[in-house]
Amino acid sequence: MSYLLAFINSPACGLSQPCKSLEKDLASGYRFAELLVHQKVLPADSLTSLRDVPDDLDQCLHNYDTVCKGLDTLGVSYKRAVIGKCISGHRGAAASLLMPVKKALAARGQPPAPPVELSTATSRYKKFTREPLTDWGSDDFMQRTMDSRKPEQWNLIDMDVHLRKFHDEQRRQERVQSEKEEKDASAAAETRAGKKVAQLLQAREKAVFFRSWLDDGDRAWRANQMVKIERERSQLRYELALRTRRGNVRDQETFDSTVEGMDGVLGFEANMKRLGIGNEVQQAAMGPQLSTLAESGLAYLERIEQQARDQVMTVEAKAEMLDTLKQKAHMNQHARHERERRRRKMMVDQQASQADLEKERAKEQLLERLMEDGKRQRATALARWEKQHAREASLRERKVETDRLRAVAAVAVDKGFDELTETCRAQWEQDAPARAAAAAEQKKVNHHKAVVRHKKANLVIEETIDNLLSLVVAVTTIRSDEGRGLTLSEWHGLKADFVKDRLRSSPPPPTPALSAESAAEIECEVESLLALTGPWAPPADVGEPAAIEDPVEPCVSILAALAAAATGTDAAIPCRPADLGEPLGSVRVCMVYGESLTAAARKPAAEGEAA
Repeated sequence: MSYLLAFINSPACGLSQPCKSLEKDLASGYRFAELLVHQKVLPADSLTSLRDVPDDLDQCLHNYDTVCKGLDTLGVSYKRAVIGKCISGHRGAAASLLMPVKKALAARGQPPAPPVELSTATSRYKKFTREPLTDWGSDDFMQRTMDSRKPEQWNLIDMDVHLRKFHDEQRRQERVQSEKEEKDASAAAETRAGKKVAQLLQAREKAVFFRSWLDDGDRAWRANQMVKIERERSQLRYELALRTRRGNVRDQETFDSTVEGMDGVLGFEANMKRLGIGNEVQQAAMGPQLSTLAESGLAYLERIEQQARDQVMTVEAKAEMLDTLKQKAHMNQHARHERERRRRKMMVDQQASQADLEKERAKEQLLERLMEDGKRQRATALARWEKQHAREASLRERKVETDRLRAVAAVAVDKGFDELTETCRAQWEQDAPARAAAAAEQKKVNHHKAVVRHKKANLVIEETIDNLLSLVVAVTTIRSDEGRGLTLSEWHGLKADFVKDRLRSSPPPPTPALSAESAAEIECEVESLLALTGPWAPPADVGEPAAIEDPVEPCVSILAALAAAATGTDAAIPCRPADLGEPLGSVRVCMVYGESLTAAARKPAAEGEAA
């Protein structure tokens, strides 16, 4: 009790007055309420209606009602009888209520105890589950590499390229494994479904068999019950017959005894009457008594007694009579046994004959059913054989007819093919000029299409060269006019304009088709351009330039020089763009858009003379 007193008097309990005796101080329940309020189990205003009055029973009951609410909130189990003992001050009652409160308060701030592992816990391996593969659909190597790598990560890109075959092999193995797993899963599912169907079929067969077995048993039971009922009926009939016979015998014996008794009584009365001592004699005693015998009554009695004594049996007669009676009793008993044996034998023979008769009837019925089944089977087999025979005969006739028709068809087909071959050969020979003309016409059409494709290809090539020369002119203009190299932004802008075809000036509107004279003039101008003669001749103070046989070669040399200049190498450009670009530009414009070369050539020449 000392540690409970130390606990209740500790500052953690917050009592207003120290507790000296658990039974006396806790009888009113007020100290319990202070403890629960201090531990914040009950609200602080719970003490307003409570008083520490141990002698007032109603106040103690009210105090313990509040304490019970706190105990319920704390989860402490208690009995109502303990509350009554605490109020009465029984020894140990307050301690039995305070101990679980102390344990509940101590366990309230502790973490919950870890679950105890059961002894039946298993250490088996868990079932294998494959992690979801999120990149199975991202098998595009280029797209995956572009998404996962940066352009400056050359080493990682090179490693990815070298490891691509391993990646593809991994994906292939994963697909194969997944297909195998799916096949195994589907096979297992099919096996389970088959087992389930087999189990259902087996259960159904068992149910059908059990039902048929029960039906057979029920029919056999009913048959046995009928046999039992018939047997009981026959036994009851036999017993009724025996009882009736015994009753008749008893009635007959009673009748015989009655008749015999009546005869004896009548005889006795007659004797008494003859002797004169009957009731009628006594009734007529008052009249004259008449004697029917010569002797007196006493003499008659003596004579009768002597006669009875004379008729007494001797010992030998008695023994003989007993032997006779025993023999008769033995004979009667043997006769009864023999009669019962014959009756039982007759019943057994009758039952055996009845069973044999039933067996014969069942055998005859079975034979009749077998004969009927045999007749039906023979009729069915005969019908099947006749049907099979008719089918075989029909097949043979059909085969013969088919062979005949096949031979006729083969002859007709050969004849038709021969006629068709001759007709086609004649038609082929007849249509040979038309085919040759069609082939020639198709050849002309194909040649025309080839010429058109060649012109379109030349046009594309000319536009590409012109666009490239425009880029070269722009670069050389900046380098020659401003005397500096291109910045990275300018170079990117020029490349963007080159890709989007914005360096060239917009082409002039198409001109009408040239006449024959204009075409001849254009050819002369082109010849003079290539030979650098006439209006295309260089100035006198420049010197004799080399003739330009192919206008593409200067462009190639200019491009190579520009590339060397872009890399920082000192390289001389073959000629200035002004000396080469204008004639080339005039030639391109004249050849593509059909502009007159005379005006296009004289304009830069006049400007050069004026300069």
